[in-house]
Amino acid sequence: MVDKTSYTGAVPDLAVRQIFDRQKLLENLCLLMADSSLLSIERIAMLGDTISQAKTTLKAIVNDDTKFGADNAARELSLTLLAAVWKASAAFQDHTAARRAKMEEDPSKIPEIRGEDHAEFRETFVSAHPDVILTYMREPRRTFVERIYRDYMVHGSVSYYEVAEMRTRSDRLTSEDLLKVVQHDNKAAIAAESDVLDRLRAFFVALEYLNICDFTFAAGPLRYLSELEEWRHENRGLSLLLSVDNLIRKKVVKLNSDKRKLFPTFSDALLEVLKNHKQLWNDARSSAEVEKFQQARASAPQTPAK
Repeated sequence: MVDKTSYTGAVPDLAVRQIFDRQKLLENLCLLMADSSLLSIERIAMLGDTISQAKTTLKAIVNDDTKFGADNAARELSLTLLAAVWKASAAFQDHTAARRAKMEEDPSKIPEIRGEDHAEFRETFVSAHPDVILTYMREPRRTFVERIYRDYMVHGSVSYYEVAEMRTRSDRLTSEDLLKVVQHDNKAAIAAESDVLDRLRAFFVALEYLNICDFTFAAGPLRYLSELEEWRHENRGLSLLLSVDNLIRKKVVKLNSDKRKLFPTFSDALLEVLKNHKQLWNDARSSAEVEKFQQARASAPQTPAK
């Protein structure tokens, strides 16, 4: 879960806000960190090498002791809470760097996420979204979450996955599926439009599991699923639905990877596509109509030559 602070200016990264929540940081201290431009794990981790150094650096950055509290006791308590945030951020950064180094040694291997960690991902998600029911058809399989995490750590952005690659807990996996190696031909059979939407939902749930993108309307995932659901009622057909999803998510991945300064997060890129690339919906419809015409033309009986 993330803190419930209402930020008026810059907003800390999702991972930072989750640390704020775990440390039960007071709203005024959350705002103080944001106002001090301490918005990322990396910045907070650089406050010092020890708790005393971190506290000293924080006081120097804020440059106003009254913002930590009205008296010495309140100020020391605030600094202790912020030091706990610093320590958690530094540990998170070290852990992430170590895992990335291991993955770069052999990028083909998918590191396993501990069962306890995966259970915590799920518990945190359920607590943050009590209105969302995680059925087996809409809950990502742990191996798929691990694959997303591996790709994200190696490439620094969310990779593109075909809908058939989005494995859910309802999938029956063979022993080959359980190998910690990416199998590009290892895909599920997509039989219905509802299956596409279920797997996309599982994909977005996995992104929140990994602190990559919130499963909310404001962050983009629920808005995209809503617009896709509305669009499919007007444009029936499994291939058409797969086509439009393919165009939109590939565009999101391209923006997020090629224009990182403009769209630093997956959410930024997704919202940009939903707001300013609406022609993709029409492109999918047009390409489907052309394909139907070509298929009809190919299957039409040939007029014998005289």
